Amino acid sequence: MRLHLSPPPPAPLPPILRCSLPQLLLVLLLGAASSEALAMLGTYLRPAQALAGVALRPGSSEAWHELGMVMQVKGRLGAAGPALERAAMLSDRRNATMLADLAAVLRSQGRFDEASEQYVASQKLLLSASTASGPSSYAAGQALIYYRAAPEDACTPSEMPLSRIAGVASPASDLRKSLPKQWHEPLSKVHVTCVATPEECREVVRLAEEHAAARGGWSNDGHHTEFPSCDVVVSEVPELASWLNRKLQDTIWPSMAAKWGVEQSDLWLQDCFVVRYDGDGSGQR
Repeated sequence: MRLHLSPPPPAPLPPILRCSLPQLLLVLLLGAASSEALAMLGTYLRPAQALAGVALRPGSSEAWHELGMVMQVKGRLGAAGPALERAAMLSDRRNATMLADLAAVLRSQGRFDEASEQYVASQKLLLSASTASGPSSYAAGQALIYYRAAPEDACTPSEMPLSRIAGVASPASDLRKSLPKQWHEPLSKVHVTCVATPEECREVVRLAEEHAAARGGWSNDGHHTEFPSCDVVVSEVPELASWLNRKLQDTIWPSMAAKWGVEQSDLWLQDCFVVRYDGDGSGQR
């Protein structure tokens, strides 16, 4: 489950990304001369290539898209958004992937309404070009399926479930440096809230099994290219999506808002799936 929480201010760009293109190329050429430079290249080679691509092909939507994705990975959302907007414009807003990636950055910035517009546009493009099997709901922006509270929709405290603190731990030092101070204390505790009853869990498993069987059985391909898993995407099963949306509205968002001091309207689920693990000692299959 991925949640939006307002990110801390981005760190300044490293010197290698603030230099001119000739200087950048010189660093690349001299990098092999020292192990320290090689280590730096290992971290910044892709950003350097992305900057060079935009400099050499300023009219290329692919070059701007690559730069935007690099900036997103580096956490520089303020730079990623304009780059991805430029990519979308250069592609005449006909590239569904570019629109979806722009939407993801807008979501991370808390610009939910603008993100929804881009997700909808991306989904329309995918639907118009889909095959008989239909497009992937994940690629089309499955976040559109999940409940998002408006400011006036917040649950009252009396509707919130009971919760308890199950443990205490200290966040890693590098994590503490990258997060606002007000999040340090909540992150040092393990919060446990009852979200689903045993009966509900069994029903979730039943629905996931039925959906997997209808599409030919469970697969290890999953829906993430980088992290394949044996899963069912919740938004693809109407009964599961409906159940989850009720939980988001009545339980999950109120609990998150109470524990973290955020508005429920600032929370938006991006991705949710049911993963199957076999208990025969072979792990996930």
